[in-house]
Amino acid sequence: MCCVWQGGVLSPYLFAAHVNDLIGELHDSGCGIHVDSVFVGCLFYADDIVLLSPSCYGLQKLINVCEHFASTWDIKFNPAKSQLITFGGKTPHDNKMYMNGTAMPWVEKVKYLDTYIWCKSGMSDISSNI
Repeated sequence: MCCVWQGGVLSPYLFAAHVNDLIGELHDSGCGIHVDSVFVGCLFYADDIVLLSPSCYGLQKLINVCEHFASTWDIKFNPAKSQLITFGGKTPHDNKMYMNGTAMPWVEKVKYLDTYIWCKSGMSDISSNI
């Protein structure tokens, strides 16, 4: 998911404050991945967000939390820049996942922080970073 944020010099600080609240809401949803008792259901880097869930149901619930948060704080999440990927098992292409009423595509690889990650092998390609 990508968050589109408009603003001036203070915007990074305001964004960080909002993101902290969003992380809390994602954690409180009860969905997402946990390692022992640590919530790792979301990864943030600047305005890039990765949501992680062991099920499609849980992932859609996390997306819904983001949508509700966005409508409350007048933030725009862009479904056109969002992709779905699975690691391990079959990709559930028949299971439609929606953001802002738009179905997001299932893909075989994603690019995150200039690194490509493939769903079948979990391998990554960092050659563009070198």
